[in-house]
Amino acid sequence: MGFFPYPLTVPQNNAPSDNTVRRVLFFLLCGLSLSGNSALSQASKLVVIISIDQLRYDYLARFDHAFSQGGFRYILDHGANFTNAHYEHGATITGPGHAVLLSGTYANQNGIVQNNWYDRRKKRSVYCVEDETATIIGTDGRGRSPALFIGSTFGDELRINTGFYAKVVSVSLKDRAAVLMGGKLASAVYWLADSNFITSSYYMEDLPEWVEEFNSSGAVSSYFGEYWTRALPGEYYGGLDRDNAPYEDDQHGLGRVFPHRITGENPDAITSSYFEALRASPFGNEIVGLFAKKAVLHEELGQRGTTDLLCIGFSSNDYVGHHFGPHSHEVFDLVVRTDSLLADLLAFLDTHVGLERCTFVISSDHGSAPIPEYLLAQNHRADVGR
Repeated sequence: MGFFPYPLTVPQNNAPSDNTVRRVLFFLLCGLSLSGNSALSQASKLVVIISIDQLRYDYLARFDHAFSQGGFRYILDHGANFTNAHYEHGATITGPGHAVLLSGTYANQNGIVQNNWYDRRKKRSVYCVEDETATIIGTDGRGRSPALFIGSTFGDELRINTGFYAKVVSVSLKDRAAVLMGGKLASAVYWLADSNFITSSYYMEDLPEWVEEFNSSGAVSSYFGEYWTRALPGEYYGGLDRDNAPYEDDQHGLGRVFPHRITGENPDAITSSYFEALRASPFGNEIVGLFAKKAVLHEELGQRGTTDLLCIGFSSNDYVGHHFGPHSHEVFDLVVRTDSLLADLLAFLDTHVGLERCTFVISSDHGSAPIPEYLLAQNHRADVGR
């Protein structure tokens, strides 16, 4: 399936701009292709693929009353909304989900059957983006690459189609999200390890200077001691589960009740648990958004006379969903904050690239099931369990 631009006039209320015609696409799940005479090659200079990890489709309807005019609602009102879209693979988790997004192929073809699986030849479990022949650039750790992915992605074909002049940049909190969206021929793929964005020797030998500067800026550590508070007044949180449900996870010093202080297990010093707490908060997505904007500026994406591709994986939604469940105050609050993050990103791209030169694809790698104990609390005879 190709790109089909949908012309629209941008509304003025808190939206990126007005008086211009925009092209925005909203995909829930879509295979992508590029042809020489497509509208994409004629008009778009930057394709932005945004994967919001564990974003259930019903959030767009359930939480619509809390959205601004410049984020989800802007895209839903003025884009193509694919509501009858289905996954056709069984393991609806991060690795397989991101493998299908830009390839249009499922695990029986692309080989990414799980996040981890048992390899009979190696006689051990393997990770979906592990690579023993690669090394990590920017920290210590095991190598990462798309070596186990079979086939080609939209970004790979875009690079080949433009004689490798087009840039494909992929960034996420998770390595598997960034790598599997970036594909085999990406210009750059980055993910967060503690306080640094890192990459693999599969893609480059050294981190660019602007990435080193970002890591040295202390942006990731600057959230230590910050509080995750409610983004909206209390009346918006009606119809959700109670805020202090006993089946919510109380990990990494976050607690189960708003406000959540981001320190990790040690409130006096940054430890590894701080970075885990950061991931399971809106601030993880904020860091990825900030880094993605830096990539647009320093790599001049969409500003070089060709079509570039930027892949962004917002992973905090997944961590929060696992900790608190899809009916929690925290998930609702994070989706609202993600809406604001999208509005900010659209406004940024309008300023630096021009939205009339951009095509957006927003999707998710998978959803989530309700917490069994939540359903049992509503009806003790419900046929659910662990």
